[in-house]
Amino acid sequence: MTVMNQRTSSKTPRDHAHPEVRVPLRRREFLQTTGAALVAGAALPAQASTAVPSTRSNAPQQTNDELELPPGHEPSRVIRCRAEGAFSNAGLRNDVIREALEKSLCALLDTHEPGGAWRKILKPGDILGVKLNRSGQTQIGTSDAVTTALVKSLESAGWSPQQVVLIEAPQGLAETLGTLPMTEGFERSATDFGSGQDELALVLRQVSALINIPYLKTHRIAGLSGCLKNVTYGLIRHPARFHAANCSPFPADLYSLPSFRDKCVLHLMDALRVVFDGGPEVVAGTVHDAGMLLVGRDPVSVDAAGYMLINSVRVRERLPELGPLSSVIPYLADAHRKGLGVAALQGIDLRDV
Repeated sequence: MTVMNQRTSSKTPRDHAHPEVRVPLRRREFLQTTGAALVAGAALPAQASTAVPSTRSNAPQQTNDELELPPGHEPSRVIRCRAEGAFSNAGLRNDVIREALEKSLCALLDTHEPGGAWRKILKPGDILGVKLNRSGQTQIGTSDAVTTALVKSLESAGWSPQQVVLIEAPQGLAETLGTLPMTEGFERSATDFGSGQDELALVLRQVSALINIPYLKTHRIAGLSGCLKNVTYGLIRHPARFHAANCSPFPADLYSLPSFRDKCVLHLMDALRVVFDGGPEVVAGTVHDAGMLLVGRDPVSVDAAGYMLINSVRVRERLPELGPLSSVIPYLADAHRKGLGVAALQGIDLRDV
């Protein structure tokens, strides 16, 4: 079930920057490392953390063990990076976030420097769509910093802001960064994606590659709002029509379309601030400053890692954990079974940098 992108294979040659041999985490190890990474958040400035100390273990106990892997499966790599010092009294530090982003890219793609990483997944003439999330943007308040870090990194590697299209960006950010205007509107005719039909956004014609930057949020209907839901529901005309049955199987079926699957080259989950309860709306007392980025080429694995992070936050906040992934986020299990990515924890190679 190795996730392949038709633009470039996910099997990148290893170099001496990462000589160690990694194996997928076992279930217990995955849970323990997720909790441990969250505990490390205590190093964040006091004003940046809303966590309530808990006497319970920080390792969530709910699993998704019922999801099976085919023989010969290759681990799906996800990079988890803590942006140490990103929160300051003056606000978010773009330089720290950029450093975390570039460290994650190099670890994900086995390169010594970020320019080499970008060149592994992008072509010189690409027009890059950057898919953000408008929902909760003002309250979460991290999109400006993460997007600025991304565009500056791309520019240093040779991709001009005039090759970047921001989708659902905060007001004025495209003008500030000098990126291309986005093509507005939707196709005149609907596209059949198996479980439904809808008109796709015209910006999908404008761009040749997509970089997906979702927030990490619970969702009262879908269970979780992350990579898969952000890049699909945000680029169709009528997303509200596809929320029956906990959104299953609509995000998975949409992502199967070439307009999404073939163009998505990177999934950069903005978990600097995590909405751990009552999402996707953001209300007081439901946001935790985790200070993390989760980065991968497989949206299903990144979402699965995000699910574990949310459970760790909920443990700290003395809330019940989310249930088994297949039950709570059925569309993610759909994507796993369709071969779009890996949701089974035993098939994810989670690396901390």
